[in-house]
Amino acid sequence: MVSFSAGVETVCLLCHFYSTLDIIFNLLYAQTSGALLSFIFKMQEYPAIQKQAQMELDTVVGRNRLPVFDDRSNLLYIDALCKEVLRFHPPLPLGLPHLSTSDDVQDEYFIAKGSLLIPSVV
Repeated sequence: MVSFSAGVETVCLLCHFYSTLDIIFNLLYAQTSGALLSFIFKMQEYPAIQKQAQMELDTVVGRNRLPVFDDRSNLLYIDALCKEVLRFHPPLPLGLPHLSTSDDVQDEYFIAKGSLLIPSVV
């Protein structure tokens, strides 16, 4: 039988720590899986691009090993394809908050000096 003699504060701290880790993991997982799903959907939509990428991979790497980082300089089409997928579905937010330095009017909306502006990049 295992006994656990930690205090309540230690248990609460560990629960909070693991809860925070779970939130971070789920956020990163959601963004990464979204990019992967975007890639899969685009490859279904454009099979000629998938064939071109497979042909480049077979030519540069072959079928007997996995690609390594040293192969990246020779995989130009696949490198461009990865960048395009990240353009379709970026894993991190693109719009960073800005602070208004002066009073302004934009499309009949008044923006006061010191307002926090958060762009909607969708």
